[in-house]
Amino acid sequence: MNHAYKVPEGEFMIQKTYMANEGNIQREWVLVDAAGMPLGRLVAQVAMILRGKHKPTYTPHADAGDYVVVINSDKIVLTGKKMTDKIYWSHSGYIGGAKEVQAKEMLKNKSDFMIERAVKGMLPKNALGRQMFRKLKVYKEEIKTTAAAKAEVKTEAATHSQSEPSKDIRIKKSGASIKMNGTNATGRRKKSIARVRIISGGSGKVIINDQPLDTYFVSGFLKLIVNQPLKTANVSNIDVIVSVHGGGLTGQAGAIRHGIARALIKEDAQLKPELKKAGYLKRDPRMKERKKYGLKKARRAPPQFSKR
Repeated sequence: MNHAYKVPEGEFMIQKTYMANEGNIQREWVLVDAAGMPLGRLVAQVAMILRGKHKPTYTPHADAGDYVVVINSDKIVLTGKKMTDKIYWSHSGYIGGAKEVQAKEMLKNKSDFMIERAVKGMLPKNALGRQMFRKLKVYKEEIKTTAAAKAEVKTEAATHSQSEPSKDIRIKKSGASIKMNGTNATGRRKKSIARVRIISGGSGKVIINDQPLDTYFVSGFLKLIVNQPLKTANVSNIDVIVSVHGGGLTGQAGAIRHGIARALIKEDAQLKPELKKAGYLKRDPRMKERKKYGLKKARRAPPQFSKR
């Protein structure tokens, strides 16, 4: 929008309103320590940083915010009686598929999901909001950053209101991205998605969703599926850390195998022929076709009854 102002000399001066776009946006990485912070105060600050409202160049229709990495999500605080009274409700879409989880159980098992869900509710409900949400990374524990990130200067995030002081989140800013140690890859099988990170020089342990392999998969067959790429590549000094969601246990095991195989190739390209021959690099997207409305199954029509 342009505004024209008449100056004493009789000439006109054009004042242009600044509009952010992909060409002039400068994003930074913000490290947020969630230890001891109330959930609501924390996510309000994080959502503000993701949208870019803490910058003078904020533009409502553009994604001008920074990247945010939240650590120690399992140490957030819920005030009042929210631990027992706050309920997380979900439904599978099938009859009797309602599920209710108390906040204390969610904090124990999925504290990262609590922060992600709260932040997502504070972002726009459109494609722009989804793009902003992808800049958020939440971890349950502290992460190892690069030497440049460790040397950052601590600053404090600006509060929403100047009149009402509150506990500000402790953040660290850096122009460079925060990298994790190891090699990352993504594996898929049916509806399951597994994000895998392998770390060389380890003891050979496999951690899945913060649980050991023997605890997460009870079946020996599923454990065998997960370890197949490691045995084929004949490696034993690699630690595997996995975050998997969606689908059933069999699909998740296949997704983890796919992710481990792809990560091993990134680590050593010479392993590709052997892993490809074994079939570990091929995604198997087979899934059961969903039931359609008005039909008995995916395609089977219900029996006809005579009208009387």
